[in-house]
Amino acid sequence: MRDLRFFQGGVFTSILVYNMLAVANGWYVYDQTHNPMDLGWVGLAQFLPAFLMTFVSGQLADRFDRRRLMMAGNFLMAACALLLWYLSTQAFSRAAFLTIIGVVAIARSLEAPSSASFLPELVPADLFTRAVAWNSSLKNISRLAGPALGGLLYGVFGRANAVFLVCAAGSLVTVFLIWAIRLRPLADRKKIAISWQSFTEGFSYVLKHQLILGAISLDMVAVLLGGAVALLPVYAKDILHIGPMGLGLLRSAPAAGAFGMAFWLGRSGVRQRLGKKLIGAVFLFGVLTCFFGLSKNFYFSIAMLVAMGAADNFSVVLRQSLVQIATPPQLRGRVSAVSQAFIVTSNQLGEFESGLAASLLGTVPSVILGGVGTCLTALLWPQIFPALKKFHNFEAIVPAPRAP
Repeated sequence: MRDLRFFQGGVFTSILVYNMLAVANGWYVYDQTHNPMDLGWVGLAQFLPAFLMTFVSGQLADRFDRRRLMMAGNFLMAACALLLWYLSTQAFSRAAFLTIIGVVAIARSLEAPSSASFLPELVPADLFTRAVAWNSSLKNISRLAGPALGGLLYGVFGRANAVFLVCAAGSLVTVFLIWAIRLRPLADRKKIAISWQSFTEGFSYVLKHQLILGAISLDMVAVLLGGAVALLPVYAKDILHIGPMGLGLLRSAPAAGAFGMAFWLGRSGVRQRLGKKLIGAVFLFGVLTCFFGLSKNFYFSIAMLVAMGAADNFSVVLRQSLVQIATPPQLRGRVSAVSQAFIVTSNQLGEFESGLAASLLGTVPSVILGGVGTCLTALLWPQIFPALKKFHNFEAIVPAPRAP
């Protein structure tokens, strides 16, 4: 349990830093340009390197010490935060800023598969589902605190550079916490060669397991279309008029709902009719996105974002549990990387889509259109992947054969 506590501490500070950076970057860029399309460029700058990293990050997680990979990712994050601090003291350069944001995405992509596939090594199999829920709770506390703290620091000091310095220090704290873990890599991990064939083994496993593919792709399309969070700086500055502190509260609201949902799942769990509940959660997320898009009241907007976070995290816990339980240990890093390619990069590509749609259609219509698209996806996906409707409980999951 000692190693688990250090691991959870490292996960907490790492996600805290990432979310502080997100709120500072969003407000800083929009405050400099007043163009929602630039928020889209921020998403695209993260998407391209993160997508390319999926070809190697999962293989690295399955071959090398996952502790060292997590430490390397956070060292790189600290360096990026220091570079962002320097850039924020100079005349604004879109190209330079977007370049460093792209390197931040590389750092996250290096760490994420190692972090996701490390938890099963720390927790007994019979406690794993609850461990995922509690780990999700911890992540959502940091997602709740990170934007609020980032917005508070930005508002108090009136500049982004203070946020970037705190983020650099936080990443170094993460490195220390991960370094303190005593668990060492499995003996057979170095037998896995880094190659295109090795990457495609994880991808082929996902394609063979239609339930995993359906769950991951459902989240992917929902995240791609329902990217209201990317436009929160516009809502905070031009619609709700609440400043960077208010933006921090808006960014924290989904995490508050997600934390409440994860706490409930950790205590009570969910055992039956899991596929239908997963589909229902995605549909509800789309409906709530539409209500948020229409809102011009700060408190109603907060309430919608809290509810959106709860619905989203319900599907996240089910999907993460499904992927890890249905995947053999020697493939977890690569399958986690494939999941990252579907979900995380689609989130960043969704930011670009949201910025582009907002620049063409207007902010409010683009958010509503995304919510409607999410609802239609939830209705369509069970027809494309019937295994989703038949997904009843975790006990019935049988891992698919390994790809040849």
